[in-house]
Amino acid sequence: MLNSLRSRSPLSTVLWADVALELVVAALCFALASIAARWFDLETGTLYVAGAVFLVAGIALIPLARKPAAATVTPLAWANIIGGGAAWLVLVIAWSSFASEGRWVLAAIADSFIAIGALELLALRRSR
Repeated sequence: MLNSLRSRSPLSTVLWADVALELVVAALCFALASIAARWFDLETGTLYVAGAVFLVAGIALIPLARKPAAATVTPLAWANIIGGGAAWLVLVIAWSSFASEGRWVLAAIADSFIAIGALELLALRRSR
């Protein structure tokens, strides 16, 4: 297994990390929907919809992770960075309406998407 990880390109590896991140966020949305709805002052259904969006995104990224294409990775990386930045913007604007648990969860997710986007751009640059 370690050899299969070593033989992968850095771009493929970071894309698999993106798949994992999307699926983990989806799982968190589904598993914690009723609890997290109180943290964010949202309806439970909103978190189920968000979970479905992240699940579909994670599944849609699998073919790209298997065969990375530079033309597709660049917009994906920027979408992750912009999405993470947008999550931070929502956090700052709605700070007082979120419970402290919601604040740190959203901050961690936002940071993760910014980091994965930056790593995708770096891996793309390294692969050229």
